[in-house]
Amino acid sequence: TGDLQTRMCSISQTILKKPSRTDKLPRAPRGLRLVHLAAAVGYSRLLLLLLKFSSLQECNPCSLDDMGNNALVWACVGGHTPTIYILLRCCPRLRGTRDGWGRPIREVYETSLGNKKG
Repeated sequence: TGDLQTRMCSISQTILKKPSRTDKLPRAPRGLRLVHLAAAVGYSRLLLLLLKFSSLQECNPCSLDDMGNNALVWACVGGHTPTIYILLRCCPRLRGTRDGWGRPIREVYETSLGNKKG
């Protein structure tokens, strides 16, 4: 059966092979897209797959959700270091990212690490 991330990769690949299908994807709350969700939970393999389709809004790591956050912000909030490295390597322009409240990305990441200690 495999783990959830493997199944999500398989389903996503099937859907993304026909870009017209992405218009029919249900909208997640707060305007989150697949790329935001993958980054938020630290699914690096899924993220790498989505980045291959980054020309689609659903997979573009620079796309913003309704709160003004991109995939890097979500990876930092979750403290998912490997996912953060992937995003920065694949999309260097994300380095100057600020979250929806205007905080620099380093501050978002350090805050998430502090929250995990307690």
